[in-house]
Amino acid sequence: MSTATHTNIDSSDVMILRDLTIVDQEVVWTMLQIAAKQETVDYVQRLPILAQYGLDYGTRDGDIGILALTNTSINSTGNNLVVGAAWL
Repeated sequence: MSTATHTNIDSSDVMILRDLTIVDQEVVWTMLQIAAKQETVDYVQRLPILAQYGLDYGTRDGDIGILALTNTSINSTGNNLVVGAAWL
């Protein structure tokens, strides 16, 4: 897994909010990595106390979350930049 990178966001960017779904697994793990202040996603995935929050997100009844993305800033893969996420 990759390490998290930080990108400056232009203050004129408008945020897009959408449901966090099973296709956003990488985002969930990256957000956990950042929150835990760890070097790698692998480390977070090996810690049961943290992994429980990301493991199989989006596959269980009741999984709910939101994803915030920039409207105008695009990353190297041509996607909007992820600003943040929250999930239960």
